[in-house]
Amino acid sequence: MGDTTIPAEVWLQISQYIPPEELRKTLGINRTVLYYAFHVLYGNIAIKNLLLPGTMKLLRRLRDPFVAKFIHTLTLDVSETLNASAVGSANAIQRPTRLIAVVRNVLARTHAQTTTYNPSEDPTLYLLAAQIHFCSLSQLELQFWGPSLDTNLSRFTADIWKNHGSRLTKLALGGSLEELQRIIAQKPHLPLLQDLTLKFCEESIPRNILRDCVAKFLNEIGPQLVSFTLLSWASGSLESLFENLKPFSDKLERLRIRAPFNQAFQGNGTGLGNLLRARSTSITDLELRLSPLGAVFDPGTELPLSNWMTAMFIDEDDHLLPRLKNLELYPSRLAGGWAAALALCTRSARTLERLTIRDRYLSAEEISILLHVLSEGSKLKFLRVNAKTPDITVMDLFAKDMPNLETLQLYVGNGEPGEEAMKSGLVGRKYENFKLKHLEVWQSGYRIPLSTFCSEDCFPFLETQ
Repeated sequence: MGDTTIPAEVWLQISQYIPPEELRKTLGINRTVLYYAFHVLYGNIAIKNLLLPGTMKLLRRLRDPFVAKFIHTLTLDVSETLNASAVGSANAIQRPTRLIAVVRNVLARTHAQTTTYNPSEDPTLYLLAAQIHFCSLSQLELQFWGPSLDTNLSRFTADIWKNHGSRLTKLALGGSLEELQRIIAQKPHLPLLQDLTLKFCEESIPRNILRDCVAKFLNEIGPQLVSFTLLSWASGSLESLFENLKPFSDKLERLRIRAPFNQAFQGNGTGLGNLLRARSTSITDLELRLSPLGAVFDPGTELPLSNWMTAMFIDEDDHLLPRLKNLELYPSRLAGGWAAALALCTRSARTLERLTIRDRYLSAEEISILLHVLSEGSKLKFLRVNAKTPDITVMDLFAKDMPNLETLQLYVGNGEPGEEAMKSGLVGRKYENFKLKHLEVWQSGYRIPLSTFCSEDCFPFLETQ
């Protein structure tokens, strides 16, 4: 690994494939190898539970300035510490009685069963001592799914903004809105930030926090963002956020919104619609996973989403979102939502490179219509769809209408004619003009090995089996 004729970037890429235990054996070869190894071993640090003994060992290691300087990405979940501070034990979290509490406690109990907490060693003190040396830190994720941050953790976040905020290009914050409000109140200076993710999980959302704190923060930092992601498992409305949100700037290329439409937008969606219209010409990557809560038991909850999609993508002019390259959405199970999804795919057919249709299982006829819409002048290389039945005619449709597709992820239902019929239907078939390189077929959460239902000759360009 000391060969200087090979660029450092190539050695770093090679090092990514070496198991950590084997990589540690190379540390004594020479200084060059040590640097490559440390970039891999310590470049991306994820601390999911501050109370685990292994975490304390890592934090002691990170107090070494030589080690800490290699960290460029840090993921830190302080939820376990918050719960231990509140109840004296990480295992003493109360049994939740509501769905939203279940989600929060699942997020807050990562590895709780194996947790041992030694109060004589406060991991946050080690964090405070180590963070000053994170001189290469550029990406940060903080999760706080629990009670209030204690004094040391508040000091840690304040020191992070003071010492490293000016270098951060990517930031993700997940947890309660009250804690997010406290973090924003520290006034982080983030001049280079381009990618921001916010995650909420609340039984009720205080409108004043969304309006006066979160919206204000986004309006200050929005003009510099290239990517914005909002994930909400909250049971309250997000409209007060979107109604007070300035429309970012033309720099915004990626927008991801994942929230139950019937709760997050109270069946309206005006604020979200205004944002899409304002940034229509700049957005190239769009994710709208707005599956309504309770739709499985009450299909009527999907009507507001279907109506909103119809108003956005059918009733609007044809110039909305003209540059989409990556689209991921849930079109609802209703006819209006599906028609709106087809309208959006039609206007984006010449630019789309990746398309994911979530959670709606399509008939062979619906797949045929979708592929026909996408086929003319298509640049599509990646497609994920759900098919109601594992029918061989579905695969024939992909091969016929999308011969240049490179990656297909097909999720099939349990209906007739069934997996066995699909296997027998592929026997002797050879899709000579189908340039598919990667194929995944899933059913009931299980990935079906391709070797069980087709031969290598079936897809001649396939690279992964």
